[in-house]
Amino acid sequence: MINWVVIIGICAAGLDLLGIWLVGNKNKLCFPIFWLCGICWIITAIFSDPVTIGLLIVVPIATVINIRNYIKWSKNDMPII
Repeated sequence: MINWVVIIGICAAGLDLLGIWLVGNKNKLCFPIFWLCGICWIITAIFSDPVTIGLLIVVPIATVINIRNYIKWSKNDMPII
């Protein structure tokens, strides 16, 4: 039986791949996708057994980097494709 933590983890993986695809297309929608993905990964990390410390360390750092990149893209006025 698949529990809800596994389902959220699968959603996080799918959002991660979608975000990467959108970055490759220079589409600004990648940023909210990555932020939602980060939330899913944090939920997965906290509620998995055992707790996944690596995700709890990496995801907040990746979120800060994504916010920085969003600000840089906004300053360059990249078009939304």
